Amino acid sequence: MRFALFFCLVINFSLVFAQQEVVFDTAKRIDPYHSVYHNFHRKLTFKEPTDSQMMLHHQYYFAKKNNVGIQDLGDMSTPYLDLVFTPNLKSGFNTGFNPFKENYFYIENAKFYNAKLPYTYFYYTQGRGLTSQGLVAFDASHTQNIGKNFNFSVNYHSTTNSGYYKRQTNVMKNIQLTSYYKSKNQRYLASGILTYNKTNFQENGGLKQDGNFTDSLFRALTTPVKFVDVELNNAKNINKFRQHQLSQTYWLAGKYSDDTLKEYSPQLGVRHVLQIEKISNYYTDLASDYKSVIFDSIFYFNSNGTNDSMRCRHISNAFELFSPIKQNGISFSAGARIDNISYHQQANSMNYRKLSTNNTSLYGQLNFNFLKLFNSDAFAQFYTTGYNQKDYYLKWKNDIIILKKQKINALISITSSARRPDYIAQNNISNHFIWQNNFNQITTQILSIGIVKEIIKPKLYDAYSYSIPKKSFAAIVNYTLTSNYIYFDYDSKPKVGSPDQNVLQFFAMKHLNLKKFQLHQELFYQIFSEKIKTYLLLPSFVSKTSLYYQFYAFKKATFIQIGTDVNYTNSYTANFYNPSTQNFQRSKTQVGNYPFIDVFINAEIKTAKLFFKMEHLNQDMAFMNGFENYYYNSPNQPSSPRRFRLGVAWKFYY
Repeated sequence: MRFALFFCLVINFSLVFAQQEVVFDTAKRIDPYHSVYHNFHRKLTFKEPTDSQMMLHHQYYFAKKNNVGIQDLGDMSTPYLDLVFTPNLKSGFNTGFNPFKENYFYIENAKFYNAKLPYTYFYYTQGRGLTSQGLVAFDASHTQNIGKNFNFSVNYHSTTNSGYYKRQTNVMKNIQLTSYYKSKNQRYLASGILTYNKTNFQENGGLKQDGNFTDSLFRALTTPVKFVDVELNNAKNINKFRQHQLSQTYWLAGKYSDDTLKEYSPQLGVRHVLQIEKISNYYTDLASDYKSVIFDSIFYFNSNGTNDSMRCRHISNAFELFSPIKQNGISFSAGARIDNISYHQQANSMNYRKLSTNNTSLYGQLNFNFLKLFNSDAFAQFYTTGYNQKDYYLKWKNDIIILKKQKINALISITSSARRPDYIAQNNISNHFIWQNNFNQITTQILSIGIVKEIIKPKLYDAYSYSIPKKSFAAIVNYTLTSNYIYFDYDSKPKVGSPDQNVLQFFAMKHLNLKKFQLHQELFYQIFSEKIKTYLLLPSFVSKTSLYYQFYAFKKATFIQIGTDVNYTNSYTANFYNPSTQNFQRSKTQVGNYPFIDVFINAEIKTAKLFFKMEHLNQDMAFMNGFENYYYNSPNQPSSPRRFRLGVAWKFYY
């Protein structure tokens, strides 16, 4: 496959040089429009364009691309922690077994397309690693209309990555299928979503912490692949996460237009949603791993090896009455949801815990739009009976246009949440860790105020315009007050935090557009109250910078970007990842105060985009080795050394 990719790249560049006299239009595109999941059944419009911009095209690691800063285990598709404090506000039952977050597909991020022409997109990345296979990442999507009223889409991702250190191999597979059908009279709408995520991950527990290991010894290893002993030599996690949904809507009231198209304008509808969620996790290791600093020779049931497993099945039915979201006026939705939950965790066939329970909740939403100048949206959900009884989630957000021509908006939102802790924090039975708790609800209140300015793009829709983001400036202040925050302590066991702890956050984003020169800057500054900062281990400063120069070449046959990315956090005490609990826990190890510098070249030729990237360019440079924390991103988990990556993205129109 690598030789085939190289052959395609050579052929494309050959075509560019061979056709110097022909001027290509690299900006012409017929991309399908889509609707995001939470608006699909209520808006019935497809107004969201396909993301085709060039900015950050080289960021193939999507969790890193979509966040200002993350703490991972040093490479793509590993468990990670968001370095910006973002409390989990989702009420209802949650297992707590999913450290892969944005690396997975979910129902919430599903998209429904209206593709006038069949459309296919590929994104392929490769690079060196511990083995000859190294990194191979592949993304593919396809969407197609069949007739006027039926569409199906497929979204696929796979990663095979051997990393750069012992036992760092992980294999991730994700697939999401979406489809919808509208009846000829436009009064019935059905949609389906199927997601499947699986990760097979070797757990090394970090570099071995004993008398034979020193940081100076590690720095002295100048080869890219560093064969340093690790804590765990037999451990492995297999994580599966599946979500399936069938949604049906019938419009009770509405009217047809008088024109020849006979468009239907709905006024009141009912909807039924069936959702099935299955989560499983299997952790294994051998007795030779028991002496590691992670387990300290502690085991409860099996002296030869560990075979921990967790399985959870969650089936929900929701019934909803609603009106379509209007561009001007008031719309609403109101519904009830019934959940059936089956949970099973075991260390072996004789030592296990089971839970079979139900939840009932009521929810409602009120939306008010005024002349496209003011949008107010209020949502509330309350659990009336069941395991999560008295859980609630309230959010009121407002978007106000201050200056229409300048595209300046004010954002104000208030959020209040009370939720029972994740089930793993309450109950756990495994070969290495056992606990049973009865923690109180976690309560969180958030006030967010900000101002956003969108970029006024030039009339000419060329590569210069779609190489910049939608927003040119944003300044947001978040104030969070939380009580009973749950964290995992040095002993790997969950503990409850102090009441009434606060976090103050300042977020700023600026995109400087000088046509050929582009500067994109995002940063977060976080201030933690005295008690919470002892167990909420996050940096106070997180920064992500991208500076690049862009231009046309070969008589506009090619559009090129050449630039650099810099990621930086201040020095802070970081969380340590525990593979058995699949959670990040307190440590006493400092990381940060070290810039990660990448350089890249992006190129677009017609419907193909290429990138060439050198990551961690500053590794082993003399003026960088003096940094106290060197290049550790997580305690005992160094980031990958300097490495080369290349990739290609290709669009196909039929």
